[in-house]
Amino acid sequence: MFWKKSLSSMTFPVLGGLTYFLLSACASSPLGPVAPHQIEGGVEFSLVLPNVQSVAVVGDFNDWSHTAHLLAPEDGDLWSGVVPLSAGEHVFMFVVNGEQWVVPPEAEDYVEDGFGQKNGVVVVR
Repeated sequence: MFWKKSLSSMTFPVLGGLTYFLLSACASSPLGPVAPHQIEGGVEFSLVLPNVQSVAVVGDFNDWSHTAHLLAPEDGDLWSGVVPLSAGEHVFMFVVNGEQWVVPPEAEDYVEDGFGQKNGVVVVR
């Protein structure tokens, strides 16, 4: 089952029992969440998240590796990176600080992950 709605208004638990409000954005659109999108060189993934040490994008394209595609910190709390992906549908999530799995706040679609969460779906054409 697919969902085509934003998850940007959800709160997610963080290590230590705290909660945070999760937003996704890219540098060219700071006003709201932006789904991963194709640019020259691949697909740009981005996430706005304060007070974290690392953010990785994980998915079927990298065998869910926490270290294969680390996002780089940008202005403020923005983390972003470009991942070269082949044509087709790919499922993904973010991993924060090496252990906290985060549902993408924006994606083209969502699918159940089998562990009680949702994976984002990005389609590369």
